[in-house]
Amino acid sequence: MPNTINGLGKPKFYVINPGGEDRGEIYEFPFCNVGGLNNEVIKDSQVIELESGRLEQDVFGYRNKFILDYSLKLDGEYCLKLQTLLNLEMTGHRIFCAPRGTVKYEVIFSNASFLLKLLPSGGKFVGMQGIVIELMTVELDSLNWYISFEPGDSISIIFEDFVSAI
Repeated sequence: MPNTINGLGKPKFYVINPGGEDRGEIYEFPFCNVGGLNNEVIKDSQVIELESGRLEQDVFGYRNKFILDYSLKLDGEYCLKLQTLLNLEMTGHRIFCAPRGTVKYEVIFSNASFLLKLLPSGGKFVGMQGIVIELMTVELDSLNWYISFEPGDSISIIFEDFVSAI
């Protein structure tokens, strides 16, 4: 049985023009460094305490915060893609991200700043360090996780379960 959820691919970004048309460009980034691609689920709710002391909660939905950690190394070509996306966001374009290559979310860049350090190796510079991209989904939503399958995973379906689901 697969052990992961929500995809296994590389992060991809898509852009919608302010007028609503798809630009048709895909900005693919490499797999994240050791820090990984983190997904923090943030619940938006209101908790109230009744006179009896009992707590009740209204849950309005969930937001996803995605953290793409390239703090060890990111090549210059991807830094330029990041710059393009940040400039497009600033000019009113809508940014969508498929953090693990499959499910797209409309996002905003939630970083207040980026650290851009030169990465030296053997007397020359081989990339940039310190870059961590933080994204926040713009819409509240319900949780909609799914199992990720890798090539070669076997899937067993019990026919009776399938028929009863129809």
